[in-house]
Amino acid sequence: MQVATTEVGGNSYAEPAPCNVAWSLESALNRTKNLASVTAKPMAVTATQTELAGKRPICARVEWKSKSGHFLSIKGHYQVNGVDILVLTDPIYAESTMSALDLVNGAY
Repeated sequence: MQVATTEVGGNSYAEPAPCNVAWSLESALNRTKNLASVTAKPMAVTATQTELAGKRPICARVEWKSKSGHFLSIKGHYQVNGVDILVLTDPIYAESTMSALDLVNGAY
């Protein structure tokens, strides 16, 4: 909460900044020194597996057709019948799973 409050302009825990506001994930991750890299294209499944095997969750921006977006994290990967499945965590929708292909193709 402190990082979010500092990022979007709140001044204390007693008066936190409003929640669910448009903001840059890159800025917050820079503040906490947790930003490794930024890419504008979806990661290859092999790169996703490497990051997750190294205990580095992946933050992702989902862009909807309206061009608005939402951030979530990818914290796991497994396969079912040859289909790559991602374990997603989301501040609104909690934890879910989705095929990597569906996520890349806008099904979220």
